[in-house]
Amino acid sequence: MDPFTGQPPGVEVGAAYRNRQDLRDAGLHRPLQAGIDGNSEGGYSIILSGGYVDDVDEGDRIIYTGQGGNDPQTKRQVADQTWKRGNLGLRVSFERGTPVRVIRGHKADGPLAPQSGYRYDGLFRVARAWQERGVDGFIICRFELERLATDTKDSIGQSTSAAPINTADANPVAKAPPDVRRRLAPPGEDQLWCQAVFSSRSFEKRRAAIPGTIDRHVAEALFGWLDANGGELAVLDLSVLLETPAPRLIRFVAALSRHVNVDGYAVLEVDGERLRLDAALARRQFTDE
Repeated sequence: MDPFTGQPPGVEVGAAYRNRQDLRDAGLHRPLQAGIDGNSEGGYSIILSGGYVDDVDEGDRIIYTGQGGNDPQTKRQVADQTWKRGNLGLRVSFERGTPVRVIRGHKADGPLAPQSGYRYDGLFRVARAWQERGVDGFIICRFELERLATDTKDSIGQSTSAAPINTADANPVAKAPPDVRRRLAPPGEDQLWCQAVFSSRSFEKRRAAIPGTIDRHVAEALFGWLDANGGELAVLDLSVLLETPAPRLIRFVAALSRHVNVDGYAVLEVDGERLRLDAALARRQFTDE
């Protein structure tokens, strides 16, 4: 099978596939094992499958770790990576500006992974390609990928794609009960500590050290609604309260979690279809209380 750059004819964003052979047959990803399909002519596709501890998946923005030097049993890095094979292909895509197909597998970390099999999530551009020392102490190849999207913005300030991440749930807000605001407790003066969290020096240091942007007002509102309702709410309810579709809300929560979950302690987490906030831990981590 010859390599193909871009989106194969007849393939739609959000399409589901049972296994890697199905991906290969659809012209999406040729290797049956490797996470990168690429060579010295460029990178064609990547699969997010939770194989590298350094990976970051924020939905429309991905920090992807190259291939090589990884122990498949422990998922830890045991040797340096070099600019060869797929790593070279992605670097060539960065230099030439050619698009890369992104596929998420069920073993990928985070709430964006499909429950089973694989899902094609559209075309991305390689915005950066570099080498650095990873968390295990070895040199790794790193790639920042950004979704090729329209110029429109959603209500949480992130770029949106013309096609939703989950086509089966394209408009989750419309399915939510209309009485959400009436049956939930709104944030009040007891939730003013949320503002203190996102204006604290501790949070500013985290935000300066981590790539990406966080809308403080949305983060404060998210914390406020959660705290006012016992620290736990359904994603669907919050999507109505914050006026943004649930898939984009989950991407925002994934980005925000990187800022507030310090040293492995979960201030904010997704548990199935619900979000949970540990308000006491947030106060200890980011305020003087």
